[in-house]
Amino acid sequence: MFKLEDVAMGMWIADLKKGGLAIQYVNDDRVYNTGCTDGYVVAHYQEPREMLCLWQRLSEGRGAICCNRR
Repeated sequence: MFKLEDVAMGMWIADLKKGGLAIQYVNDDRVYNTGCTDGYVVAHYQEPREMLCLWQRLSEGRGAICCNRR
C-alpha cells in the first residue's frame, strides 16, 4: 500500500512514457475519490480493516460493497 499512490502512479506513468508507451487518460465515474461507494473501481481513504472486509466480500462473490457502514 502506498501512502502517496498518486505520486507513485505519476512516476510509473512517466517511466512508461519514456519507454514509448502511449498513455491515454480516461475519466471513469466509478473512480470515487472521497471515500467509498458500492460498485466502485477505486476508493480512497480506506482503513486496512475495510480493505480486508472488501477483499473477503469480493472473494465470496458478493461484489464491491462498502464495508464501512454501521
